[in-house]
Amino acid sequence: MIPTKFQDFYGDVTRWFLGIVKSVDDPLELGRLQVRIYGIHGDDTEQIPDADLPWAQVIVPITQGGHNGIGNNLGIQVGARVCGMFLDGQHSQDPIIFGSVPKIEEIKDEEISKITTSKLATGTNLITTENKPIDGNIDEPDHPYAATYPNNKVQVTPRGHVIEIDDTTDAERIHIYHRTGSFIEIHPSGDVVTHSKNAWKSVTGNDREHVTTDKELVVDNDYTMTIRGNLDIQVAKNVTINGKQIDLNSTSTQLKGRILYDDAIAFEVEELEVTASDTAPADDLNTEGGPVNSDLKENNNDYDEKSPVTCGQVPQTNPYDMAKSLKDNYDWKETSTNENIKGLWKEIGYTTNADKFTANRTAWCATFVGATLKRSGNKYIQTASSQAYKNYGTEVDYTNDLQQGDVVVFHRKGSNSGLGHTGFATGRQTDTHIEVLGGNQGNDLTTRWFPKKSDNQQWGITSVRRATSCEDGTTAAPAATTTADNAGATGGSVV
Repeated sequence: MIPTKFQDFYGDVTRWFLGIVKSVDDPLELGRLQVRIYGIHGDDTEQIPDADLPWAQVIVPITQGGHNGIGNNLGIQVGARVCGMFLDGQHSQDPIIFGSVPKIEEIKDEEISKITTSKLATGTNLITTENKPIDGNIDEPDHPYAATYPNNKVQVTPRGHVIEIDDTTDAERIHIYHRTGSFIEIHPSGDVVTHSKNAWKSVTGNDREHVTTDKELVVDNDYTMTIRGNLDIQVAKNVTINGKQIDLNSTSTQLKGRILYDDAIAFEVEELEVTASDTAPADDLNTEGGPVNSDLKENNNDYDEKSPVTCGQVPQTNPYDMAKSLKDNYDWKETSTNENIKGLWKEIGYTTNADKFTANRTAWCATFVGATLKRSGNKYIQTASSQAYKNYGTEVDYTNDLQQGDVVVFHRKGSNSGLGHTGFATGRQTDTHIEVLGGNQGNDLTTRWFPKKSDNQQWGITSVRRATSCEDGTTAAPAATTTADNAGATGGSVV
């Protein structure tokens, strides 16, 4: 037997109701609502102001925590129609809400124009390309919205945030949208599209990413990457780096392999056998001579000064600086299998004969000069002939104006033989000798003193030339920043 004083709360005199939510600002923050109940509170807000309406508790799903601070606030908004009952029966002072009841909100011209259901759920996409622009820089796919009622489950907040879980056949999506335009959307194909204003990502442990096909990154401004350890890049195929200026600021930077290969040289070459007597004149500092090999005399009298494809991307520097760096960081001892020398042949364009010329230990002084000039942002000649450089760049009065990095051209067997040697001046000379850093000097990349002329006129300086910019062909190379090596010997084999 239930005591009389409890019968009003037992349900025997239950009073159900419908009402309109007037406030959700519960001062206790328990998710309670103030509801103006049909048939009880009336529409007269002067008689019963909204502020005086009783606070109604709301039944929440059992999926909510409901205890110890893990309950969630509710989504019912002011203006919603709700259904409930009074816990205190006919006293009607203790309401509880079971849920909301969808309603028609507006009728125009006898047509329903507005309902409580989101238009996103009924097939009208309110989030257009104006709100979600498509990024053509990365070939972003079009928006896949194609929802049909009742398949799209939508949550929309008063401030414009949206969550969609769409089960429309062949248009299944998951979409989370922020009112500023940031969003993440999973397309029917499983593709994921993400947009954000700014983004931060912090990983406190390891971060691994695996892309099974291609990856592309487009940055409209600067890209800065800071690595506080080692950087290990493994590339199975080719690496292409293009930039207006590429700086490798390290005293120990080494780039292994060849860069800036030219297309193959079209014209033929005449390979000449030479003898030991063709070595440059020597004095007491050097009598080594060196092995005999081949020189190249090209059947071509026109030598165009070329610009590398990367011209303008690499700053113009003094060619001596580049030559010194190559000398210090790589092995240039002439052998039939030296890959660095073979790379020079390929870089200048002798791709077909690179293996042969390296194996035969063919003279490579001009290929070294050409590769060095092009790597330092200067005009160069696609040739293996030393004499091609006798009219290169601008002429230098070497007696009075010799500079480090000037191209020195020597002749052998007379000034009209088409044979000779070339290298870069260190800037030092005497009345009778000039110091040169060059390839194929004593069968290596070395610094040597060479006579300016021989007594029999078979050997001598043909001309000294100054490098010019690959961009305009007139701007002289800047002063060298590298201290020139001292020659360890004089003369020696240059064939």
